[in-house]
Amino acid sequence: MAVGSRLRAAQDRIRARNIAAEIKFRAAGAVMRRYEILTLLSKT
Repeated sequence: MAVGSRLRAAQDRIRARNIAAEIKFRAAGAVMRRYEILTLLSKT
């Protein structure tokens, strides 16, 4: 039982790290998109 709960805790930790990475990746993507739009607007 203890091994199973430890494995589950490790999986939860990995999942949390993946979610954090995805949030950071999406935030960076949104910033890049906004920057691209601003540069396109400034060119015209």
